Amino acid sequence: MQHFTDGLLFHEVWLRPGLTPRDRSLAMMIALAALGQSNFLPVYLGRAIEHRLTQEEFGGAPAHVAFYAGWGAAIQAAITAKALFT
Repeated sequence: MQHFTDGLLFHEVWLRPGLTPRDRSLAMMIALAALGQSNFLPVYLGRAIEHRLTQEEFGGAPAHVAFYAGWGAAIQAAITAKALFT
């Protein structure tokens, strides 16, 4: 799994043209929130902060996700992100 994660995911998928690393980080966090996978948010949020994503930029994501993926997933994502940003 490490081989696929390091080689395929982080070198081929994350480095494709079209989106900046910052935008990819935001998209990944929104996907995790929508899937209710907030336990993975700390890893990707750390990467997003390295890519200069701000707390304000991420702050709108849970509210947006709530309408498409449910309030529970959005609230959990917001709680997780708040703890990581503070």
